[in-house]
Amino acid sequence: MRFVGAAFLTIGALMLVIALLLFESERLFLARASHTTGTVVQLVEHRSSRGSRSWAPRVTFRDSTGEKRTFEGSVGSFPAANRAGDTVQVIYDETKADVDSTTSRWLTCWICSGMSVVFLAVGYGSRR
Repeated sequence: MRFVGAAFLTIGALMLVIALLLFESERLFLARASHTTGTVVQLVEHRSSRGSRSWAPRVTFRDSTGEKRTFEGSVGSFPAANRAGDTVQVIYDETKADVDSTTSRWLTCWICSGMSVVFLAVGYGSRR
């Protein structure tokens, strides 16, 4: 049983490191990113392996140089959170763009943090 506890503690610690790296990456992106508005031009359907659907917005915007750029939002939802023609806030730099929302910025970090807490708690609890 001690091996299982040690394994859970190790996995939890690794997930915590990943969460911290994701947090730092996002913090650095936010420090250099620009903000503008964009228009949802299409909703892109995604299907999971179990058949559930989600819809992510495809957004077009003009960057600070006036160049037209298009990207697909990193977070989809069901039902769709936007419709074609909606105006959304965009955050971008020279390599990346996304809808400017708390969920799109922090979801992956939250998931890794939460899972690390669970693994660390189970690992710590099984050592007793």
